Amino acid sequence: MFNLKKFLPQISILSILLISIVLFFSMWYLVKYQTSVSHASNMTPFIVEADTFVASAEGSESNYATNNRIWIGRGDDKFDKQRGLLQFNLEKIPPKSAIQMATLSLYLSGIEPRNDEAISIRVSRILSDSWSEEINWRDAEKLPTTTTDSAIEKIDFQEGWYTWTVDSLVQNWVNDSQNLTLLSLILISDKENSGHHERGFWSKDCEASDCNSNYPRLEITFEDSSTPTPIPTQTPTPTPTPGINTLRLSSQLVGAIAYDEKITYTVAFTNGPAIVSSVVVTNSVPCPLSIT
Repeated sequence: MFNLKKFLPQISILSILLISIVLFFSMWYLVKYQTSVSHASNMTPFIVEADTFVASAEGSESNYATNNRIWIGRGDDKFDKQRGLLQFNLEKIPPKSAIQMATLSLYLSGIEPRNDEAISIRVSRILSDSWSEEINWRDAEKLPTTTTDSAIEKIDFQEGWYTWTVDSLVQNWVNDSQNLTLLSLILISDKENSGHHERGFWSKDCEASDCNSNYPRLEITFEDSSTPTPIPTQTPTPTPTPGINTLRLSSQLVGAIAYDEKITYTVAFTNGPAIVSSVVVTNSVPCPLSIT
């Protein structure tokens, strides 16, 4: 007669082992860490690459490419109307960037006359980069411009920095520029048609000892929307990939199974898409089978 009592101790131990293994792997779950996308903001200062002014009284003959000041407004009979032109190289700004802030800064160092009233100066985009510092009034008037995104600043008679907020202007340039790298600007006074109202701002040609390197500058904070910057989160170690779906315990027995005999099992498992779903325990039957 088959004696089941001989196998009860082994079954009890096996059950405990089996339950422990199942619980262990059931609690071992897969954590998925997703990559987050961050668009880094960059604040970049740009020093003017080209600057000059043109004067209507001098007609098509004169240019002021090397003058240490950019004069804007209305001067005496020699100059009459005066307009400033600036050009910045913005190749560091990628296409499709989102402009968060843009500020044009000029340092006022000349006022004529000294007791002059305040004037307003408008900054507008020039829709062409086909000009050089040697440009004159006649050719400057032919340049295409737009005032839809212009910025206006009130300029009094106190020397120092004056700024124009040009967020929309630069954003429109980014949207329209395609493969262009140069941003061109023109500055025009609201009092250029009468009286005597001149403002002179340091140009890039001023001596550093005179102007303390206070050249025209454009500061832009932008977000590069063209290429997301991946920021991976920390990956835990170890990471189970994926869970176990089959667990197999086997033992090759030879001869009779004695009471209290220890049986050694080999544990084999395979990875699958889920946690343990089945458990198989096999024992080879000794031949001949001894039953008492």
